[in-house]
Amino acid sequence: SQGGFPGGRFGGFGFHQPDPITSDTLDLTPGNFAKYVLHGNRPWLVQVYHDGSELSQRAAPIWEQANRAMDGIAKLGRINIALYPTLAAQVAPRHLFSTEPVHTRDLPVVVGYPRECKSYFCSRRYRGLMKESALSAFVMDRLLRLEDVLVQTRDTLPAFIATDPEKVKFIVFSPRSSPTSPLLRRAATEYHKDVTFARIHYKQSDASHWTRKFGVHTPPAVMVLKEGGRKVVEHEVSGKDRLKALLIEHRLHILPQIRISNLKATGCKPGGLVQVCAVVVGVAGAAFDDVKSVLRKAKLALDPSVAVPKSLSTLASALESKEISFVWIDAKDQKGYCQALLSTDEAAHKSCGQASMEPRVVAMRFRDGPDKIEHGMFSGAMHEDAILSWLTGVFTDGQDSSSVLIPADRGAANFPELKVEVHGVVEKLQRIKAEVASTAYDWGEELVYMCIESGPLVPAFILLLILFIPTFFQGASKPKPSVKRESGSKMDGDGVIDFDEKTLACLKDSRREMAVMMFVQGSKTDQEVFKLLRSSFWREQSLKFGVVDLTKLPAWSEFADNIEGGGVSTIVIWHPSRAKYQRIGNGDTPHPALCSQVGKILDGVSPWEEGAWP
Repeated sequence: SQGGFPGGRFGGFGFHQPDPITSDTLDLTPGNFAKYVLHGNRPWLVQVYHDGSELSQRAAPIWEQANRAMDGIAKLGRINIALYPTLAAQVAPRHLFSTEPVHTRDLPVVVGYPRECKSYFCSRRYRGLMKESALSAFVMDRLLRLEDVLVQTRDTLPAFIATDPEKVKFIVFSPRSSPTSPLLRRAATEYHKDVTFARIHYKQSDASHWTRKFGVHTPPAVMVLKEGGRKVVEHEVSGKDRLKALLIEHRLHILPQIRISNLKATGCKPGGLVQVCAVVVGVAGAAFDDVKSVLRKAKLALDPSVAVPKSLSTLASALESKEISFVWIDAKDQKGYCQALLSTDEAAHKSCGQASMEPRVVAMRFRDGPDKIEHGMFSGAMHEDAILSWLTGVFTDGQDSSSVLIPADRGAANFPELKVEVHGVVEKLQRIKAEVASTAYDWGEELVYMCIESGPLVPAFILLLILFIPTFFQGASKPKPSVKRESGSKMDGDGVIDFDEKTLACLKDSRREMAVMMFVQGSKTDQEVFKLLRSSFWREQSLKFGVVDLTKLPAWSEFADNIEGGGVSTIVIWHPSRAKYQRIGNGDTPHPALCSQVGKILDGVSPWEEGAWP
């Protein structure tokens, strides 16, 4: 029965009668679990919880924060173990081969379901801390296996720019060190054939370098580098919508290579908005590069930011409205496509894919639906003016002999269709290796935890520990930066320092980080929200969290009483200069609201109040 234990939603499992934990995520039941999770088209994070579990209550705001941070890459849902114990046992069993639900002391439990997972058996248990950044990393690393975007510095960026010249470079400058956003990691995975991504932590000590070298003067900003030394710098890229728009706009080079993966983005297919597609067909070499350069110059001559001659106004308008496209294609990889385009010239047709092939410029016109096209070769001098004049005739359906095109129906020998990209042997082996390693890791992790929780034979347990535990702590061997703590300060179990008089004096003189403090009155003040805030930003090295006991520090007590909305439980952030501060809330302020305020301060978009450090 799914009816649960005596007391229904509020009883059973030894918990007191609690208030229900509300959530914007989906409530999963035996009636909808298969529909949404097992038969859906997105990965899922499923939380098994109980309203009476204190840890479940503490995790609630983090769960909501994770839901907002996922940006659509995964769905989140919850199972109330008191209402649906059988479903909870299927989703979160006590161990790998158990039919009992997870022990109440372990609640809440989070389980991940990859997109292709169609049964309970292929789920992956999350074993980390309940933090938004860790949950997001679990989804991106273990469920979606998204590529990460590495952080570059002023010293490593030149080498990054020099690699993969055939790809666009998309570089994001951030005002603080933080994990890669889901949007950026998804783009790095989906656009990996066309774009390489990098992140820069913009430090004020390097500001003059970035301004002088690249024209980037204020983060958050994005710099895009394309072929021919073309550079685009956009500042104030603070929202995901703006970043998404830049990704779409600058995904491709000025003259991109056409492939199946970017066919929709280039528009070079019948049935879409593009009416004419100009294509350079050839094989790698100096001659091919020269013709690509000519077609690239032809496209740039239509840029609305430059003075466009009246004779080219039609094409310029077409380019601005995305009715004409310029691309190139590798005749060696796409020999069939080349032969279809050059079918009217026997010698050119036979030379497709050969090293001696002469590069050709071809126009395709799409006017009669998705199954019909017209195409023809350019026969004039390889100069941008001559090509643009010819394309004007093609676009306007001119009747001179040079712009007459040959019709082709889908399925015919002269109808060009891209060949499916086949992965090379090395790439296939790498993918198989990654799949096997990931599966082994998942199974190894579950078996180790099963051994710990169910008590196996000692030899088997030791063997599994030897085989798998080292992989869980790969980062343990990396040196960690030492953190110098002022003598006399005390730290509680949640990592919040007690800012005593000596510590405050050190903070005033150091001026290296922003001090985030909560005013308390001994042990009487509830610090729960402040501890949650600290746990949300524990990776942020520019923040130092602590509590100030007003009963021991009269000067700070006077300061707290004099600021607007001050007093006991007030939370303030001090600027590194110690001459400015900002009150962000108090112990009754919701945790998400405090996180939002801190985020604005870190992004440099929140004003400061003038005030002297006591």
